[in-house]
Amino acid sequence: MLDFFAESDGVFGNIDPDINTCLINNLQNNNYYSLQELKSLIQESGGVDCNLNSTFSLLHLNMQNQNSKHDSFVNFLSSTGLEDYFGVIAVTESWLTQDQCGEFRLDNYQYVGGQGRMYRKGGGVGFYINNKYTFILLNDLNLNVDDSVAESLFVQINLPGDRKKTLAVIYRPPSGSIQLFFDSLNQLLNKIQNSSKDIIFCGDFNLDNLLYNTNVSITSFMDCMFGAGFGIAISYPTRITETTATLLDQIFYNNFKHEVISGNICVTISDHMPVFFIQKNNVNLQMKDKLYSKRVFTETNISRFTTALQLMNWNFIKTQENVNLIYDTFMDKFSALYNIYFPIKMFRCCQNRTVKNPWFTLELKDLCTKKNELYYNWLRYPSAENKLLYRRHSNLEKSRIRAVKKDYFIQKLNQNINNSKNTWKILNTIIGNKPKKQSFPNFFKCTNTEEAVTDHTIIANNFNKYFINVGPSLASELPNTADRHFTDYLHTGNLNSLFFSPTNEIEILNIIKHLKPGKSAGDDGISADIIKTIIYKMINSFECLKTSFMN
Repeated sequence: MLDFFAESDGVFGNIDPDINTCLINNLQNNNYYSLQELKSLIQESGGVDCNLNSTFSLLHLNMQNQNSKHDSFVNFLSSTGLEDYFGVIAVTESWLTQDQCGEFRLDNYQYVGGQGRMYRKGGGVGFYINNKYTFILLNDLNLNVDDSVAESLFVQINLPGDRKKTLAVIYRPPSGSIQLFFDSLNQLLNKIQNSSKDIIFCGDFNLDNLLYNTNVSITSFMDCMFGAGFGIAISYPTRITETTATLLDQIFYNNFKHEVISGNICVTISDHMPVFFIQKNNVNLQMKDKLYSKRVFTETNISRFTTALQLMNWNFIKTQENVNLIYDTFMDKFSALYNIYFPIKMFRCCQNRTVKNPWFTLELKDLCTKKNELYYNWLRYPSAENKLLYRRHSNLEKSRIRAVKKDYFIQKLNQNINNSKNTWKILNTIIGNKPKKQSFPNFFKCTNTEEAVTDHTIIANNFNKYFINVGPSLASELPNTADRHFTDYLHTGNLNSLFFSPTNEIEILNIIKHLKPGKSAGDDGISADIIKTIIYKMINSFECLKTSFMN
């Protein structure tokens, strides 16, 4: 199935080369990619850790209900090591309402979404923008149509070197009016046609690009984009079933100065393949790496440190009489060994690639990878046997995910059985309840008149009036105590309330046991966790040290 398209001249093989030279030249790197092939491609393009200054990357996916597909999408990114590779991830058909927009987050990305549909499900567009980029919304460019015709979202990404890139994600429902969509799109293209902006349109247009030469509406749509100076990045079907193959998802771009690599990723997150776009900018603005320092604690160096402490001669604690000298000598010897076995090392700052789903184990990662390999093999070599292998493995993956996820949350609930706050957090995670966005009322009511007040100055003055009178209001409610003396409230004093007694091992162990756990160091630069680890080997020295202070 895939071989037919890969070996053909491409969907747009009959386009007049004199009119669309840039389009034809930039289609040479477009193809289908398995996960392994995608990893190899990214590695050849500079690797996952490549500088975002030299490469711009975009991923688009028709999610088809983000509420149910978000975990699968995060698992896909985690299993491929692409958690923060893409500069921008565009999503269509999120099916999110206005209240749900922004609830499904990705680590190292900021989500910005459209308004969402108010009264019916379906649709929905949004961007996940890498935290390395700054951006602004361009609401004035949104298509001026009802969401039953099309939904759109425009942002401007600020790239290093004072470069800017305008991105648009569009979703057109299959039942939407094609004519109204064309009219609105033409108005937008006329508005931006004379600008020198670097612009990318991506989305699910629900117009099968494969029918370019046979369908009048699709021909008009594509010619409209070509006439405005845009080329296409995707030329092979993005939605493939056993009986159909359609190219509904597309990426249009108008910057042909740099090499483009694009294609379809053969994974089964939804019934649409994710499509990607990588553009090498041929500009590598070197940025100074941000460095941070930390000590590295391993079982090996902790064991060596403990042994060195035991071999150290601590007799000076018992023989020396000057307590200040004892403490200074002790800290010098202890710190010297601490710095030898736990030296401060410098590390380069990088994005924290944490797995969003903590229950996504290595076993599930392997199952997910194997399932996508079988899916790719079935598409490339369609047969009843390959289909059966893929379906069986897909069912196995689903059942294992359910089982592992269930065991994980049961374990978390058992660990927090006496903590109601954490228990409710876990339950909300399970049922998908996300924290609601904080919102402020549009108006306030006066206490006396019940009249709605919208004037910001009046509202602010009333808030100020309330808070500056909190003290006097409380004071007026307190009983009058002018005839009482403060000594009436004091108990009989104890002259011998402060005393010292010799310490012992149990007292020291209890004190250290109740230290707050953590690797963060105090003023002395020593981690509490290390003290807890070595205390049983050093208890006699600590006891002598504390007794010296008391004496």
